[in-house]
Amino acid sequence: MTQICFTEQVLPIFMNSCGTSGCHDAKTAEGDYVFTDYASIMKAITPGNASKSKAYEAITSTDEIMPPDNPLPLDKRTIIRLWIEQGAKQTNCASN
Repeated sequence: MTQICFTEQVLPIFMNSCGTSGCHDAKTAEGDYVFTDYASIMKAITPGNASKSKAYEAITSTDEIMPPDNPLPLDKRTIIRLWIEQGAKQTNCASN
């Protein structure tokens, strides 16, 4: 299985879909969650277990899916699930 890279694949999803003004940026911190950096995101992640991760539950919920106006497409949810299952490490796979 290909390793999911936090910096290149996961962080942009959280920053563009969740860590925005009025939602989960540092200023708003809706529900006390911030999704703009690794340490903050990890407060909603259970490494190795997507189903016990609050962030994954929120993006796959059948009751109150997040983000509410623009739910993440399956490919982005899959990237987050795989990253969590791989241990939710702060990986950086950028090639120079």
